[in-house]
Amino acid sequence: MPVSFEPIASLSQLHLVDAHGGSSAASFSADITQDPASPAFNNFRFACSVRSDNGGWDTGHINFSTRSVFEFVTPRRCRLRAFAHFLPLGTSSVRGNKPWAPIIDGPGMGSFTLTGLAVLLAYPAKSTWQGGSFPPPLVDSGLQSHVITSNVRRGTNDATRTRTRVTAPQILEHKILLESPVVVPALSVVHIVALCVVDCLSIGGGRASADFSRPGAGLNIPMAVCHFLDP
Repeated sequence: MPVSFEPIASLSQLHLVDAHGGSSAASFSADITQDPASPAFNNFRFACSVRSDNGGWDTGHINFSTRSVFEFVTPRRCRLRAFAHFLPLGTSSVRGNKPWAPIIDGPGMGSFTLTGLAVLLAYPAKSTWQGGSFPPPLVDSGLQSHVITSNVRRGTNDATRTRTRVTAPQILEHKILLESPVVVPALSVVHIVALCVVDCLSIGGGRASADFSRPGAGLNIPMAVCHFLDP
């Protein structure tokens, strides 16, 4: 029978890829805030907005990712099956406008996308590491992805279209399965790496905003579970 263990440690990090507006605007109305990390809770809260004031290919763009690492140690020789769970809470609003200059321009667009990614890695026992650096992994499941929410609106030639979407999934609604047939020895170090990727984009006069900043809201990655299966 499989046995599940809680992680012995976790680490959260933030990586800002892009925030630009050109002649448009891209801004954080609430700075990205990391709640205290623990072995079973990792959360970042934020609010942002982008707009493109002109038509054509004028754009506003914000893209960033959060990274949480959950660490386990195998109690015996076994195979691995793991789950990374995502429980974000917040709202997004998008607007796609009708053309800025109908003769030469097309409708604008606003979009907000939140994607979860995860990978399972296993390394030899820490007592065998040299110089504290990571050795080659015994297991690498490959990066798996899952779109948690996608809110997109494109205008028409005659009308501006808007939409507000609440992201409030049920527990275990958004999870990524990670597994490997490779048998690893006892005391192997297992890392479940889970990422949330935020992309907020406006094109040709569109608008997009997201608010995951309120108490209890955020890009929650509340847990990762690792099952140690008999070989």
